[in-house]
Amino acid sequence: MKIGICTDSVASLSDERLAKHDISAVNLHVNTKDKSYTEKVDIDVELFEQLRGNKVKLKSSQPSPEAFKVEYEKMRDKGYTDIISIHPTHIMTGTVNSARLGAELVEGVNIHIFEGNAAAFEEEMQIDFTLKMIEEGKSPEEIIASLKEMLVNTENYFLIEDLMVLADSGRIPRVAARVGDLIKLKTMIRLDMETGFSLVHKFRTSKKIINQFVKEIVAYAEENGPTNVYISQVGRLEVATEIKNKLADYNVDVKICGDLGPVLRTNFGTHGMGVCWSKKF
Repeated sequence: MKIGICTDSVASLSDERLAKHDISAVNLHVNTKDKSYTEKVDIDVELFEQLRGNKVKLKSSQPSPEAFKVEYEKMRDKGYTDIISIHPTHIMTGTVNSARLGAELVEGVNIHIFEGNAAAFEEEMQIDFTLKMIEEGKSPEEIIASLKEMLVNTENYFLIEDLMVLADSGRIPRVAARVGDLIKLKTMIRLDMETGFSLVHKFRTSKKIINQFVKEIVAYAEENGPTNVYISQVGRLEVATEIKNKLADYNVDVKICGDLGPVLRTNFGTHGMGVCWSKKF
């Protein structure tokens, strides 16, 4: 038995990290009115910022089932007997549905689809956990069961400053977004695959946001024991670093992930942060 991992480009793993662990990643797309760009192929953060600066309207789209079929077959041909394919909830993107359809087109390899909650930070946490379980010799069934248990014990939050981006994608009401933007609110949004997006805290300053994250993570760690925290950010490295520093004296392990790519910037703005935490693995 040989187990491999497949994910998608919104996991925001570096090419070096993907190569080191032979992780496959299927790329999402950023679309304008006239052209479709493939993340990590023909659009990077620099081009994204150029298009955004020119007021080009951008939308993201998931990969096709065929793209997953091709990637799964490549992994099969490398000798993998089982593939753990890790993707965000369908509430965020249709990527996981494309993965399921693509898996149905492939023979000769066992494909196990795992649907998490958030992209980027949570995906990276799940991938790290999966790598650990593979090293321990766990079976695919044991890995999926453990990932599902982790999911139940994981909290996911976004720090969003450009609420109109969420309104444009239909994730929150436009009226709420206009009010938030008008008074310069920094909004903490919770994501759950069962209930979707919910606005849980609104603050005017980064200091209050930092303190709220620290308060909730510390409370979780006190109740559940050693805790992993993963943070993805764009334009908010100082906030992520401050959270990490404030948690240094607690039973908490904080990992600041890489910057978010064009697809997530399209959907969540160019100044924000995602934070998740779960029991330490």
